[in-house]
Amino acid sequence: MLHTMGRPLAEKQRPDTGYAAKFSGPYTFASALLGGSGLGLGPDDFSDALAMDARRRDLMAKVTVEADRRCDEVFPSQAPCIVEVETSDANHRRRRFG
Repeated sequence: MLHTMGRPLAEKQRPDTGYAAKFSGPYTFASALLGGSGLGLGPDDFSDALAMDARRRDLMAKVTVEADRRCDEVFPSQAPCIVEVETSDANHRRRRFG
């Protein structure tokens, strides 16, 4: 998953099309933070216009993607992720999904 969703990081932080955004962890995470187009993210959230959206691009620039052994062990039957967030007031949050 790392190579699909997170490498090369500079490209994944700045997808130039909706198709490229479908394979970008930073784009997916930024779009989820912004709320998506309904109950989560759907096909309409991966358009060329949204890939170039300034708010998404600002958030994507702050997102990094790293491998985690526990997630790799269950791939491809599952595709979990672990999200770590540092807030503007320096608080840290960590949660596993999947």
